Amino acid sequence: MDDYKLFGHDRTELSKVRRALHQWSKADVPAIMPVVDAIQQKYNLSDISVVEPHWETNVFPLYYWAYEAVNGNAEKKAGGKRVYDHVLNLLPTLFPLTCDALSVEGLRLPLIHVMDGEIDILVEDSQYFFFVEAKIPSPKVKFQHTGKVHQLVGQYVQGKILEKIVKKRFVLATIGVGYDTKISPDPESSDQKLLHLINDDRPQLVIHDLGNILDLN
Repeated sequence: MDDYKLFGHDRTELSKVRRALHQWSKADVPAIMPVVDAIQQKYNLSDISVVEPHWETNVFPLYYWAYEAVNGNAEKKAGGKRVYDHVLNLLPTLFPLTCDALSVEGLRLPLIHVMDGEIDILVEDSQYFFFVEAKIPSPKVKFQHTGKVHQLVGQYVQGKILEKIVKKRFVLATIGVGYDTKISPDPESSDQKLLHLINDDRPQLVIHDLGNILDLN
């Protein structure tokens, strides 16, 4: 499992129950291949090698990566503030050009919301990991805004932080939205400040949709 830095670490009740009922095997790989193939096509990822993509649903990758980094093999587990602080203290070393202790502290609450962001589908392989936000198709798909952070911006920022940490290629996509989501944050918004923090100052963030390839109707 050395190649998998994020898969299998979530400690929520749902994840524990899922692992108790089903142990991962190679037979699980074909189910996710339509998603992997679609992301490769949408994002022109012909340069990455697809080896054995592992996947799981409804997880919190950044929080539980930090949870394990903080606790290691300690018998008494720390959570909450120590886990958040571990990531916040790392950010200036991960993004030194745009990030310092003062800017991080000013965005502490939005960054905690980023760390607390649930990922519907996590896909991880030896060279890459993907986040996928899945929506049941409807005439008007809605995204959450938690702590004034757009759901997809929070997921994107979470993934870009982990990309630096685990040193794998990251992509965020959606399923079931029906169109590519284009986000142009206000310059003074938490969304824009978070994107600047991770050194992404593009005027528009585009998240590609993969259609309804998992048939979520």
